[in-house]
Amino acid sequence: MEVKQRKKRSDTGTRLTERDLLALRLIGEQYALRFDQLQVLLGQHAKAHTKHAGMLSESATRHALDRWRHAARMAGQRMGRTRPGQAGWCAVQ
Repeated sequence: MEVKQRKKRSDTGTRLTERDLLALRLIGEQYALRFDQLQVLLGQHAKAHTKHAGMLSESATRHALDRWRHAARMAGQRMGRTRPGQAGWCAVQ
């Protein structure tokens, strides 16, 4: 019996939220944000309760960055990364 692969849906992929677009716009205007600044920005616009008031956790912030990097790859853009040992910065290139 042969297994057929399903056709990939056209609406799958990374979806950016209003909060994501706001943060990416600010990063673009400022050229870069430190990781801790991004945690506060995303935490202030979080829909759910955050562990520390107004600040997103490290793991949730990294998850947002991963989603943005995936979306950027799909759009042919690049998200800046830091090298190990450097302070955490996020830049839209």
